[in-house]
Amino acid sequence: MELIRRIAFFEEWKETDKWLESIGKRMTIRNYEYYKFGDKWKPIIAKMRYEFNQSLLDIPIANKRIRIQELDGIKKNSLKRAKFNPAINALREIRHEVEGEHAGNIVQQFNQFNYQNLSIDEIDSKITELVKQIKERRRIQGACDEQETSNNVSYSETQSRETIQTQ
Repeated sequence: MELIRRIAFFEEWKETDKWLESIGKRMTIRNYEYYKFGDKWKPIIAKMRYEFNQSLLDIPIANKRIRIQELDGIKKNSLKRAKFNPAINALREIRHEVEGEHAGNIVQQFNQFNYQNLSIDEIDSKITELVKQIKERRRIQGACDEQETSNNVSYSETQSRETIQTQ
């Protein structure tokens, strides 16, 4: 059964062959493939994999929800103690857990709009609206330093106006 367990956990032929040698047994790759792909062993392998996956649920930190709750607790405790860097880092980790590795940048999503048919006043109002949305998002996250946001937004507004005026 140890052979089937090794196959169930995706051990490659070379590793299995080394293990067999270490216990004084030999097997051809053809026999290995019989166990790996044979109809007789498929349900047993599937059951072993299922049981392994179920056992992961017994480990709290292996569950995404538990990890997010723990990170949220870190964020809340950090904010109570006015420690903003750990809170910001916890928020980043929560975002990574929820959105995955390739999460988009929220500011880029907000800043994409068609301005070609808008007047300068309409563009200014659109920028002001976007700034409010960004500030509201950051306020909700509780991880924004208001002064830093104001500086970044002012630069973005100036840059946007300059870009529009040159076109």
